[in-house]
Amino acid sequence: MALYLTAKFHVHPHKTQEFGPIGRRVCDIIVKRAGWRLLAALSPVTGRLNECVHLWQIPDANALAALPGLLKPEDYEAAGQFAECVSGEDYQILSALEYHPQLG
Repeated sequence: MALYLTAKFHVHPHKTQEFGPIGRRVCDIIVKRAGWRLLAALSPVTGRLNECVHLWQIPDANALAALPGLLKPEDYEAAGQFAECVSGEDYQILSALEYHPQLG
């Protein structure tokens, strides 16, 4: 059964310009270290404009908890810069419904 993770980040309004390049670096690290698959990196066009949503395909329900342990010392700078840009975050692990396009 495929599992998905939505990661919603609340970006400090004065850090929105920095977030894109730092977000890309952090996503690259996650793909490299954890083997997750980034399906979408989205930004709202209505509502709170200083948010970002990542949609990932993850290997199992423990993937989010295991992520910090996979980081290497060379990843800490990017992780720290990412944390400085974000004022809050919300995560949700999801499974596909029977009518999900990739299941048909």
